[in-house]
Amino acid sequence: MFARVLTIAAALAVALTQNVWVGAPAYITYRALMGLGQSLWISFASSVATKRSRVATSTWLEMTFQLGFAAAALAGGKLIALNAYPALGFISAGMMVVALVLTLAFFGKEYLTISR
Repeated sequence: MFARVLTIAAALAVALTQNVWVGAPAYITYRALMGLGQSLWISFASSVATKRSRVATSTWLEMTFQLGFAAAALAGGKLIALNAYPALGFISAGMMVVALVLTLAFFGKEYLTISR
């Protein structure tokens, strides 16, 4: 979940800067955290899924993730062509907020606490 929160911050940094020395590292960080977050999310979802539904759960998550990337490529490409980088950053940050809220709504505190 922390990776998701950091992803939001990186997307906002892309949206709020016009400085290439800030925007480029923020974008690279955003992409790295997206990859990390997706791997961790699939692992987490598989661990809380029932034994019988683990393969279906991980397959569904990967399919929706890849379809989301395809849709984002189309919309993002259009925004990039229009030089609308701030909008792209705000949309990305908003979608990460939605992912965070849905995760908390589906799993709540019971699965997201750190065990010691």
